[in-house]
Amino acid sequence: MKKIALILTAVFVMAGASFAQVHHSGKKTIKDAQGRTYAIKQGTNPVMYADGSIHIFVPGDDVAVWNGRNKSYVARAGAQVELYPDGNVKSFTPLHNVMVWDASGKSYQAMAGKPISFYQDGIVQSFYPAHNITVTTARDKTYTAMAGMKVELYEDGHVKSFFPAEKIKVKARKKKYKAMPGRLVQFDRDGYFVH
Repeated sequence: MKKIALILTAVFVMAGASFAQVHHSGKKTIKDAQGRTYAIKQGTNPVMYADGSIHIFVPGDDVAVWNGRNKSYVARAGAQVELYPDGNVKSFTPLHNVMVWDASGKSYQAMAGKPISFYQDGIVQSFYPAHNITVTTARDKTYTAMAGMKVELYEDGHVKSFFPAEKIKVKARKKKYKAMPGRLVQFDRDGYFVH
């Protein structure tokens, strides 16, 4: 009986030492659906899709992520990354200013430290422009969006919402309105002002 107790004690001590070594000797890593490896921030746990692929994680280091057009970006350590089931990035926070593209191929410079989201095909969905930019509604009306404020685009590249850099006139389905600088404006898929 004493031998069994001694053996069990030795096993628990070795297991504890082994766990301590694993816990302290390196970062926990996970792989996405395409086999890319990511280090997870200590003290966080990834969220997985039902099929076991990565949905959301917090990287422990600055890490490369890819959109649906095979363009890579450096995601900031400690900021949440969301992936599509195929491993392409859905949203992340860039370490540096980066270029993103809409459906027509128009490029925009997105700000470092502000989240960017993509549609599954790699087209930009939302970002914070580093400079004032021109956005276009589905009715081919163009406006200047304010730097540093969130811009949302539809899949076709037309603007969904933005903060105007100047006073503008917008058309709803039945009325016209004036929108003030720095106030969020939203458009429906047909290009009409809704809010």
